[in-house]
Amino acid sequence: MSRTFTDLWKEASELSEKDRADFAGLLIESLEGEPDEDVEAACPV
Repeated sequence: MSRTFTDLWKEASELSEKDRADFAGLLIESLEGEPDEDVEAACPV
């Protein structure tokens, strides 16, 4: 049985503020692809 977005949202909203922030960070990281080498080269740190 798969969970719906609404089910996941309800469960996530019950987490502590810190856990929600950590979860949000993980979701954002999951959307980021591999670094673009040309961008990395153009913006040395």
